[in-house]
Amino acid sequence: MMTKRNKTENGGNCDIKNLSRGAKIWYPVYVSGANLSIGDLHFSQGDGEITFCGGIEMSGVVTLRTRLLKNGIKLLAMKNPIFIPGPVEPKFSKYITFQGINVDEKSGKQHYLDATMAYRHACINCIEYFKKFGYTGE
Repeated sequence: MMTKRNKTENGGNCDIKNLSRGAKIWYPVYVSGANLSIGDLHFSQGDGEITFCGGIEMSGVVTLRTRLLKNGIKLLAMKNPIFIPGPVEPKFSKYITFQGINVDEKSGKQHYLDATMAYRHACINCIEYFKKFGYTGE
């Protein structure tokens, strides 16, 4: 998902294994009047394309609640979406996932399938988030 105005990626194809019932997602909204669309449901999915597990497509119904968190980008130190997957696996307690993208933050150039850049962005997003709670980022 990209905004045409400033070409910022802020969602897109979010292949997260436990993004299911009970999940919470915070999407940055960079433009006034932004829209939200949902699709591409999977019966089975690995965590991202990096798992090489391509999703098993399915039809389905998505029920969700939305609300706008004013100044949420600043409050959560958010550049890309933040995900808390649903409680679908009893062996895990709660956890949080940060998405990274493969777009150079300085030039805006997209680097197709550059997992290193996406991983770097996910780490930076995580560090910035935890700095909001008093951590130093070191």
